[in-house]
Amino acid sequence: MNPVYIGKVSYKKKHIYDGLHQVIIPQELWDAVHKKLTSAPEKRGRKRSSHKFLLQGLVRDHNGTLYTPVFTTKGKQIYRYYVSRDKFEGKEDPAAPSRRFPAQELENFVERTLRSHLENTEKLAEMSGRDHALDYEQLKALSSEYTDLSAEALIGKTAQKITLLEDSLVIETGLHGYEITVPFRMDGDATCAVVIRPASTGTPEDIFSLPPHRLKNLMKGIVWRDEHFRGTSIAAIARREECTDVLVGRLIKESLEIA
Repeated sequence: MNPVYIGKVSYKKKHIYDGLHQVIIPQELWDAVHKKLTSAPEKRGRKRSSHKFLLQGLVRDHNGTLYTPVFTTKGKQIYRYYVSRDKFEGKEDPAAPSRRFPAQELENFVERTLRSHLENTEKLAEMSGRDHALDYEQLKALSSEYTDLSAEALIGKTAQKITLLEDSLVIETGLHGYEITVPFRMDGDATCAVVIRPASTGTPEDIFSLPPHRLKNLMKGIVWRDEHFRGTSIAAIARREECTDVLVGRLIKESLEIA
């Protein structure tokens, strides 16, 4: 790993001296990464099955009609969807938002929405009925627990029902019956919509306007992204940081969207 990251320069790959430039990452992190990079290569962690439907049994329209998980194949490609049961029965409902949603996009949208609330102590206090000032340490610890959960575990633990409306999405949580309502729109026709992130919940232009916990996660994601692109496996980073490879992968992905 390049010592430039810790404010040093290398001479003929044998000697390292203090440089005049600014330190990019802490010495402790550089030492840990360097140790991993010089050790034997490790296998990547197992990926989530592409057939797994994280929202199975949760998604309904305004009438309570269930969206059933299905998948189709085209060549070697597998496409997953949540399809309204009305489609199977040949029913038409002009007020329904769509009859078919791409599964991955909808699952990602729900996960992002849950994390934006559960990883924010103020929102978590509102959801759990706690006092933010008095219970801050407990809320911080609880938020940290949610941060480390995989998408499957997070949704399974917190989401009880998801209702798709014409221009919004409502997630009923298991936290005192708290409901999260967020803007939600689609591009596409009535048979197969493409989920689009609402502009009102987009990334702030200035990353320093992010809440402290999100800014910290963004910095982690950028450093981990650079390490991963240089050959360090996600599993190796997760073991070093004592967190899940799901968390490492998510923060790397979010760093690509923001920075």
